[in-house]
Amino acid sequence: MNEKMKKYMWLGIAVLAYIIIVAIPFGGDLSPEGKRALALMVASVIIWSTEVVPVGLASICLPMLTGVLGICGIGATLTNFVNSTIIFMISSQLIARAFVETGVGQRVALKISFIFGDAPDKVLLAFMLATCVISMFLVDIPTAIIFSGIAYNLLEQSGCKPGESTYGKAMMIAIPVAAAIGGFATPVGSGLNQLAIAQLKGATGITINFAQWSMVGVPMSLILLFAAWFIIKKMLPAEIARVEGADSVKEQTKALGSLKANEKKFIVIFLITIIFWVTNPLTGIDNNMVAAISACVMSFAGIELLKAEHVKQGVDWNGIMLVGGATAIAMTLSTTGASKWIAGLLTSALGNMGANMVILTVSIFAIFIHVIVPTGGALVALFVPIMASVALNLGMSPVILTLIIGYTVSCVFLVPLDPIPLATYGYKYWKMIDMTKVGLVISIVWIALLFVFMIVANSMGVYPMA
Repeated sequence: MNEKMKKYMWLGIAVLAYIIIVAIPFGGDLSPEGKRALALMVASVIIWSTEVVPVGLASICLPMLTGVLGICGIGATLTNFVNSTIIFMISSQLIARAFVETGVGQRVALKISFIFGDAPDKVLLAFMLATCVISMFLVDIPTAIIFSGIAYNLLEQSGCKPGESTYGKAMMIAIPVAAAIGGFATPVGSGLNQLAIAQLKGATGITINFAQWSMVGVPMSLILLFAAWFIIKKMLPAEIARVEGADSVKEQTKALGSLKANEKKFIVIFLITIIFWVTNPLTGIDNNMVAAISACVMSFAGIELLKAEHVKQGVDWNGIMLVGGATAIAMTLSTTGASKWIAGLLTSALGNMGANMVILTVSIFAIFIHVIVPTGGALVALFVPIMASVALNLGMSPVILTLIIGYTVSCVFLVPLDPIPLATYGYKYWKMIDMTKVGLVISIVWIALLFVFMIVANSMGVYPMA
């Protein structure tokens, strides 16, 4: 079957799914509008996941159908299309662009390459740890691109050929894995984290601040990072005794010279940005606003770290449109009562379980749902309001199940179609099945760690009920 026929097939499946869901007599408290909203969300996820229509275009068109299908007025739907999460995503991507353009990213990557020595496992750890920590505060993709570029040069010098080298495979899998793991550690590590926070606030009125997210996210991220490093080095053992290129890295670092003016400007502005993010619980200053102001300051006359072409080239507009479209459609589930109906079904299914079993069940579900729905924005928009309602029905803080969704949306290894793993796929060191095999083991460890951390957080009662 050619590509064109596949697209027609998936489009037909999406339409058929809508028709079937609308025709099923669910009964209960699900209104006709709620049933249509649920059917549209399912059809939309199929279209986004299979890309039968370009993601950005589909994300604009699908919310418009809410008026045509009698779900709710188009105006009401579109009020949820542009939200604070989108502002954060645009701003954080522009900050990451400045990180690359100023050369700070290159300088950092070169500095850390051999920080633990030239043994293959130690170089692997250096790249993973640096990628993870930087991804805690910058969006994942630029970080993965910078470190994979440096790693590629070292692999070439070490004779690690694409498609043949086990160590090359390990390195190019490890970098996006580390970027994704760092991405969930803090609220500002990914736009999807901010989306989860916004969805929770919209559904319950509860706001998660920087400290509340990071108190679990940072330690879990670091433990998972070391576990992932151990798994990768064991599953993909290096065939070389040492990594070559230490001398060339020193030469490149020396050639960079002292910090340039633009590098100093970026470092100062970015450090101030991080300070405002971290002190958010004390100042109450919104993270989204801090990111937007930071990006604007970087474009000011006399600073000029960001220019007009960076706005065009440095923003993933398809991803922005996807988050807007997914949020707009997902909110119709709430306004029509469909989310409450789904939450009722899940509450009935989980009601006989204790809190610990609920946490374990949701953790497993949140990881493996990526196999069916690899679209992070749609996952967050759909499941956070539902899980928040389930938690309240079960007498748990809705923050607990929201964080499980937020922490696992970065698990993009089982079906590596996300831009993060694709950042290194083009080097041709690994195939999709390679990432899936390693990703499955990491995902199991991820579930175990998440289970333990969230049980402790729930038992301590650190998160509010309302």
